[in-house]
Amino acid sequence: MIQDQIGQSTAWMQEGLRLAARNEWVSALAQFDESLAVRSSWQWQSDPHLAWLLAAVWTNRADALVRLGLESQALESLDRGIEVLKHTDLAENPAHLERWILALIQRATLLVDTACYDRSQEDFREAETALLRFGDRGFLSALLRLNRARLELHLGKPVESWEDAEAAIEILKRLPPVPEVIEAGIKARSIGCRALAMLLELPDGLERVGDWIAKATDLTEEALAWVRASGFRGPWIADLVRYGAKIYRACQPQFLGAFATEWVGSEGPLAGDLELKREMRNEILLAKAEVEARVYRAAHDREWVERQTRVLKSLQAGEIGLMDDF
Repeated sequence: MIQDQIGQSTAWMQEGLRLAARNEWVSALAQFDESLAVRSSWQWQSDPHLAWLLAAVWTNRADALVRLGLESQALESLDRGIEVLKHTDLAENPAHLERWILALIQRATLLVDTACYDRSQEDFREAETALLRFGDRGFLSALLRLNRARLELHLGKPVESWEDAEAAIEILKRLPPVPEVIEAGIKARSIGCRALAMLLELPDGLERVGDWIAKATDLTEEALAWVRASGFRGPWIADLVRYGAKIYRACQPQFLGAFATEWVGSEGPLAGDLELKREMRNEILLAKAEVEARVYRAAHDREWVERQTRVLKSLQAGEIGLMDDF
């Protein structure tokens, strides 16, 4: 009888995963719930294989609930999945161990989104402890660091956030450029740029960022190359451009116009994002005002004025490059 139940519940799971791949989340959730109704009746506590099958339902169900905007229910599913995974053979089976660590990272990330920062830190610590104990897992290690970097932004820790994002990027650079690695890489670069933009808002921000500025601008160029080559589009790209522009404005305004045009100009990968284009124009306008103020304060210094005039012309060129849709 149990084998029949495994077969039927697996068929529902597979159908749910197929629907999830097509972003049909309501239908996918219904299939997962059918499977859950069967698997939750098993005596899984003493059977690692049955525990593994049940945990798979809980964690995939959580993914669907997140996509449907039902965060509290998703957290409940992850809680159950993580608890069940403890009854699998974590120490002997790498797949089970990695799924448990991934579930911890997913729950920690969801707790960030729901502003439960203390609980989120606990999950990140537990996942990191497991990685240290059982060995680095490459992509999982990168996921931990980039999502913890998001938490650190919310906690007002831009330095720690930058360091975690940078560590994630270095790990991802060593992995094959498959879609999930590309997406994680863009996300990590976006978080890193946001961390530096936050740091620049502090009174001593410019002094504290040091060599990180050059690294951050390199990261935006790497991301642009990835986006052009892969065709990947996602919400994290806009954030990367948004915060990258703030860094250019504060530290390298002479490149801001070209940066904005590359991303949201008529030939840029985000040319259709009119809201982002408006934001880029505003950044350029602010940069122009700041340059003009610097010229006014040092109008007697001819060499300085000439340099700032070149910066101003580059900003004006960028502004013109973004005028087509306005």
